This record gives sequence, C-alpha cells and structure tokens, in this order.
Amino acid sequence: MKRFLTTLASLSLCLTTAAFAQPAAMPHHGIQGEVIRSVPYHDDSGAHRVVLTHSGFIQSRPDPRDPDMIAVSAALRAYDFSAGPYGKHQNWRMRDFVNRCTESATAEFSADSPIITDVDRNGYSEVWLVYYTGCRGDVGPDTMKIIMYEAGIKHALRGTTFVHVDGMDQGGNFRGDDAFASASPEIRRFGVDLWMRHRVRK
Repeated sequence: MKRFLTTLASLSLCLTTAAFAQPAAMPHHGIQGEVIRSVPYHDDSGAHRVVLTHSGFIQSRPDPRDPDMIAVSAALRAYDFSAGPYGKHQNWRMRDFVNRCTESATAEFSADSPIITDVDRNGYSEVWLVYYTGCRGDVGPDTMKIIMYEAGIKHALRGTTFVHVDGMDQGGNFRGDDAFASASPEIRRFGVDLWMRHRVRK
C-alpha cells in the first residue's frame, strides 16, 4: 500500500510538472507567444475572444566580431477568434515587433488593451489595440500605434508618444490611415480621444 501511494504521488507530481511545463503558445490555434490577456465579447456576428501575446525579450549577438554586443528582439501579437462549425475560427491577427535592438527596447500593449466598444451603435464591436514599440538610448518618443478592427476591417493611427525633454515638447502626433479617415464620426472622435489619453506613457 505504501509503495502504491508513493508511486501515485510520483505520478501526480510528474503530471503536474508536465502540465506547468507546457508552452504558453497554443499551436493548434496558431497562437504564438505568451498569452498576456484573453478577453471575450459578443456582438451581432456572434461570440468572440481577443487574445494578446508577447514573445518576451529575446537576446542575440548580431555581430560575431563583437561578442559583448547584445541585441534584443520582441514581438506583440493579437488574435480574434469566433466559434465556427469546425471549431474556433481566426477572424484576424495583428503582429508588430522590435528587431535586433542594441539599445533600450520597448514592446508593450497599454494596460487597458484590448478596448471593446460599439461607439457607432451598428451592432458590430470595435476592438482597439494601443501599443508602443521602440529602440532608443535616450529619453525621446517611442513609436505608438492604435490598431482597430471592426467586422474584420483594419483601421490604424500611427505616430509617436509625447515627451517633454529639456524644456521642449517632442512627438505626440499621429496620422490616420484611409480606413480611419473614412470611418464614422463617432469612431474618429473616439480614436482621437484614445490617442490623446495614451500618448504619454504611464
């Protein structure tokens, strides 16, 4: 009996260790990276789930002649899934990255992303993703983007964060793509307000 309990405990430990050892990625759904947020929502097209992932900061040595030089790469990804007749269906995915940065690398979603709205009240949710990327050795602006999907259509605002350095204002402006420029007034107002609320990194 004692031997049986010892064997059972060992088996349980092995199963628990194996479960925790599984990678965060879910390759059967095509997800890459560590899942940092998973948010469900529902609209007229059905039930959805938005998944945000981060690759982690991956180090490499890009120059074999300089073994002390370390470069860092990182990728941000977002996915939208809905239930389909054959299981989960991927509606869209987004990817952005910092590649081989030898200074200070930034790659992060805002703390409140994804933001789910229906500001134009058409029954189809808008999914807003606010994130920052950068590779710099000073206190200048980072790249900032707001990507929004509504019914599978991508809208984008691209620019830089706002910083005040040495008595001077730097960055903070953006440019919207054609899809954003032709969106409803409600969406354009919300997008601009979202930019202004996030252009200074917390």
